[in-house]
Amino acid sequence: MMESDVLKELRLIRQDLKYIKSHMVDQDMILSHEDKLLLDESRRELRAGKARSLDDILRDRNAV
Repeated sequence: MMESDVLKELRLIRQDLKYIKSHMVDQDMILSHEDKLLLDESRRELRAGKARSLDDILRDRNAV
């Protein structure tokens, strides 16, 4: 295999890697069933006034 052929293959591999990276799923964005249940519960508690958002807590902390 000639050097130009190797360079051509490397360019193709680089293109494939670029495509793969742009279509990869961020594993931190995937919720387990338990995570989804906990998230739903926390949203219900926030709407019911039983919990406060982090934004509210930070706002109160900075106001002091």
